[in-house]
Amino acid sequence: MPCARDASRCSFFPPSFPRRTVSPLKRNSRLPGLVAGVVAFLFLPCLAAEGVYPEVCGSTEDMKVDGNASIGTTTAVNRLDVEGAAAIGATYSGSSTAPSNGLLVEGAVRIGTTASPDKAKVVVNGKVGNTSAIFGVSTTGVSLINNWPAVMFNSYWATYPTALSDGYAGSLWYGPSDGHFEWRTGTNPGAGNTVTETVRMVILNGGNVGVGVSSPTNRLHVSPGAVAADSLMLKIVGTGAYGKVKATTDGFGFNENIVVDGDVVADAIVINDWTIEAPDYVFEPGYKLCPLAEVERYVQATKHLPEMPSGVDLKKGGVDLADLNMALLKKVEELTLYAIAQDKRIAVLESVLRTQGAGGIVPAAQERE
Repeated sequence: MPCARDASRCSFFPPSFPRRTVSPLKRNSRLPGLVAGVVAFLFLPCLAAEGVYPEVCGSTEDMKVDGNASIGTTTAVNRLDVEGAAAIGATYSGSSTAPSNGLLVEGAVRIGTTASPDKAKVVVNGKVGNTSAIFGVSTTGVSLINNWPAVMFNSYWATYPTALSDGYAGSLWYGPSDGHFEWRTGTNPGAGNTVTETVRMVILNGGNVGVGVSSPTNRLHVSPGAVAADSLMLKIVGTGAYGKVKATTDGFGFNENIVVDGDVVADAIVINDWTIEAPDYVFEPGYKLCPLAEVERYVQATKHLPEMPSGVDLKKGGVDLADLNMALLKKVEELTLYAIAQDKRIAVLESVLRTQGAGGIVPAAQERE
């Protein structure tokens, strides 16, 4: 409060007055004696009573404050209390309006450090817990984490991840020791409570991406679960077998390596790993063909060939192409044996007819030429 006219609150030299720092009149004072005396009498005592000591003669300090000071308010509870806006810097001071009850700064700001802030306008050193800055308190804000650099969403790091407000939390972490990133999702424990985080995606410094995997071994490594997409193109490089591929719309559970709901177009399909026996045994000397009369009865009763799946079975369980092809090959080989046997019987009948003198019969061998 101003006190130049309140003699009861002012004395010329209060007990705490720093006489070595300020004196009413110094020998090198540039003020005429009368003016200097008036200034000293009217202002210096009360400024000293308030703990403010302006230098009027040659000191390097323009003003010294012992205790709290206030600007725009009569109550000072801190070393400096300012009510209203403030501007700092030659460009803004006296020419630009600062934000309401805010601060307009031309230069850089250092917090917790004396190092030159030439790398940024705001340089912050230090932390509370591991948190260096929070933008938005008691709301869904963002915090910056020191040491192991991270950006946390709706949470900050004290001893553990802690929620800023109600709602789910998350974070993005960076490991400077190996150069990897981690995307984490968090629980919704309520404001002020510990957040449980789970690593969802990792990008290694070498470029491998892991979803559900902390150490991906391929460019894209997903585990566990599946990848769903409207369109997916895969280029397989190398000879190894990695995981499974499913192109369908009915859920994600499957045991097969490749499941496709729709057409498959390929230049070639090669099956190298045979677990089924090829039917070469059909041509072994001891193989017995089923009599054709028996085959006829079976076909009439079941409407499909022996050892072949029925239409009902195909609709119900699908078809194993390897098994089906081997079954078809077996039937072709059996048909070949049937044809060979039939040819032999025809040759015998022709020979009998020629022996009996029947004319006009062309030998079977000649007919085939």
